[in-house]
This record gives sequence, structure tokens and C-alpha cells, in this order.
Amino acid sequence: MNDKQGTPLIVAAEEGHEAVLAVLIKAGGDVNHKMDDGCSPVFLAVRNDHRAVLAMLVKAGADVNQARDNGCTPLFAAALKNHKTVLAMLLEAGADVNSRADGGCTPLFIAAAHGHEEVLVALLEAGAQMTAKDNGRTPLMAATSKGHTSIMEALRRWTAGIRS
Repeated sequence: MNDKQGTPLIVAAEEGHEAVLAVLIKAGGDVNHKMDDGCSPVFLAVRNDHRAVLAMLVKAGADVNQARDNGCTPLFAAALKNHKTVLAMLLEAGADVNSRADGGCTPLFIAAAHGHEEVLVALLEAGAQMTAKDNGRTPLMAATSKGHTSIMEALRRWTAGIRS
């Protein structure tokens, strides 16, 4: 069942209310419920950098790869928002580093396009594919078009095998 407003558990995840979330999980709340736009409790916790909430959801069995209707997973939100810690938590919980949204976009492409170097490197270290394309454009092309020279240099170093 999807709905526009969500459930109390979704609201608690989005707002970062750990104590409320604990009660709702204990009462059997659905940690994988999706709203009409496809947002799940994990996606909302990640987007808002609620680390403790994310940890609680993962422990309760929430799907860290559950995608929104456009194909974006919580890893996309972490890459977009430059949330390095939640990105690491997602990867540790089994998030698919090469998940693809509509058009072929990947979390690595998002990090490159937004100039988030530490997130980009973390994704590369986790096995992200540099050659994945979003509507024909690579992460390097995205960084170039936005003028992110530090990303361009990081991708060059990674291609050359320089991992520091």
C-alpha cells in the first residue's frame, strides 16, 4: 500500500525521532513501506542525515536498495547530499554501489556532477564503475561540464591506479 503522506514510521524516520521509531518498529511498523513518490523510511533517513535512525532501520531489516519510482536508491540521496557517514553505513549494509536510476544514472555520477570528492572516492573504493553512463554521459563528463576540477583529478588518479 502506497500513500502520499506516509505512515507514522515514515514521519519518525524523516524527522529523526529515534524513540518514536523504536516504539513503532517494536509494534510491527513496516520499515519498507513506500509513499506514492517511492520514498521509504531508509531513503528519508539518509536524505536527512539521520544516522541513528538509519542504523535502527537497517537492524530492523529495512531494504537499503529499495528504489524510488525513478530508480534512485538511498545511496543516490547520500551521494547528492554529500552525507559521507550514511553513505558508508549504506555500503556496509549491502547497498548496490552500481545501482542505476532512469537514464542509467549512478550514485558515482551524482557525486561527480555535484563535486563531492570524498563521496566519489568512497564509491570508487566500493567498486563503482567509472564508465557507467547517464543518458550517454560519464561521471568525468558530468564533472567537466560543472567545472569540478578536483573530481576530474580524482578520476584521473583513480584511472592511473593512484589510490591516495
